[in-house]
Amino acid sequence: MKNMILTLAVLAATAVPARAQQAGLVGAGIIAGSPFGATAKYWWDDHLAFDGGIGYGNAAVFYADALFNNWTLLRSPGTGRVNTYLGAGPRVATDDGGQFAIRALAGAGYWPTGGPLELFVEFGPTFKITPDNKVGIDGGIGMRYYFTLNVSPAK
Repeated sequence: MKNMILTLAVLAATAVPARAQQAGLVGAGIIAGSPFGATAKYWWDDHLAFDGGIGYGNAAVFYADALFNNWTLLRSPGTGRVNTYLGAGPRVATDDGGQFAIRALAGAGYWPTGGPLELFVEFGPTFKITPDNKVGIDGGIGMRYYFTLNVSPAK
């Protein structure tokens, strides 16, 4: 965990600020909650993004989501921007001999003016499919730093 935090700090110190929600940009950071771990987000355009993460809840957890963003639902503060989003995607965990679930989320992000940083909060149910049919909860607070690495979608 210390190595991951050190690596993120070094990358953040060497990155050049960029407009975070620009298509093709990639952010990396941490999320504290369930699961706790590393997170990354790729912006396809101003309204569609994909995130993924590796973390630990009761076991190792891996997830990926498609996120549909709205920039007008919440009023932005005097500085920065606020977005809300809904998303869903697969979730795999190592507990119970291997677990597959579909997670759904709702969240909000705050983008301070002058920096490529996203502060976010998200939560939602996980619909476990294997090994049994149960409903759990994922959620947490986190931050992502956006890099000038531009991986533009093919047009």
